[in-house]
Amino acid sequence: MHSARVFQLAALVCAALPQVVCTSLTGQGQRFVSIQQKSSQVEIILDWSHAANVENVRVTPSLVRITDRTTVSYTVKNFNFLRFGLQQSIQQDTVAAYATIVNLWSEILGLRIPPGAIPLGASDFNSKLGAWVDKIDEVSHQIDKFLDSYTTIGLTNTQVDSIRSGMADFDQRAREELRQARSEVRRAAQDAGDINRIALWEGDHASVLRAIDTLVVLGGLSVNGMSKSIGTKGAGVVVTLKLSPIPRGSSADTLSPKVVSYFVETTLPLTAHVGLAFSSLDNVDFSAIRTAAGQDLFARITDNKSTQDLVLFGSLRLFRFKAETPVELALTLGAPVAKPNERIYAGGSIRIGRVSLTFGGTSGLVNTAGSQVVDSIAQGLGVRQLYSTFTSARKWGVFFAGSFVILGKD
Repeated sequence: MHSARVFQLAALVCAALPQVVCTSLTGQGQRFVSIQQKSSQVEIILDWSHAANVENVRVTPSLVRITDRTTVSYTVKNFNFLRFGLQQSIQQDTVAAYATIVNLWSEILGLRIPPGAIPLGASDFNSKLGAWVDKIDEVSHQIDKFLDSYTTIGLTNTQVDSIRSGMADFDQRAREELRQARSEVRRAAQDAGDINRIALWEGDHASVLRAIDTLVVLGGLSVNGMSKSIGTKGAGVVVTLKLSPIPRGSSADTLSPKVVSYFVETTLPLTAHVGLAFSSLDNVDFSAIRTAAGQDLFARITDNKSTQDLVLFGSLRLFRFKAETPVELALTLGAPVAKPNERIYAGGSIRIGRVSLTFGGTSGLVNTAGSQVVDSIAQGLGVRQLYSTFTSARKWGVFFAGSFVILGKD
């Protein structure tokens, strides 16, 4: 029976804070995502050669600790930018309860939260013109053939090396051959007095040069990777990076996106734990009702002499007793996960392993009914007790909570 209740509570925690406690970076995800950390900078490297069968990866605190002073960037490598674009979106969702207790501890501790030519005769004109036009067609076909060699989103190291050499060949050899052929035909046209004829192919020549420019830029991204900064985020923020490949030159739907997310911790030495808190505060709630007579009154829908909350706690360690299972004493602040601004919990915690027991006081707004009104229900079905007004006042009570550690060093 006890084990079943523990599992039920663990499931409740996962449902409340799925970004924090329920996923780890394992298996194929470890090959797609790697981490490089230097001082207060973290780089998330996404290797698209291992992207198959990976859709959603979460960077957990066990892999790297990202705080509100950490600058995060990401690098995409082995991605086929030649044939695919990459659409980026970054979403931020705040775990309000965590942000609330970080703010409280920061105020208590007096800290501030830190918020890239050869002259030719006229007789050569027709032959030079033909050579130039042939060279334009040749390079254009070479570019198409080169692109057709790389159709997958992820690239192997061999393919990356091949793109590197092919890109250099187009940028140097093909560009120079086009320049030389154009220079020769322009000189021959001048000698032949027929300079206007070459204007018909100037547009094609410029188009091929633009294709080479595009190939060099996109090939460079495919070879060297692309890096972008996500920056620093506030404590309690869940950052979700979504990258969606899009085929170039096509209206096809976006291909399967890759999602990487992480949770931003505070730099304060806090241990986060979540669990159920039972307090002596009254839990009274009202709902607005319009009577048959047209009056706006209030009905009491909840009237309990105690309160239960799923609470996220942040504890500051005071003492640690070394044993086979370490025991800690800590000062603790907490806020409800669902409504962080409704109540505040303050007290002390005893932590044994991953379990914490917390005792202390709680403060919150408690509703009190105003003057009572007896309302007759339509069609003679009886009467009901309603209230003209209700007031809210801050009151104090005591609480007890059992919780599980989700963030913080052992």
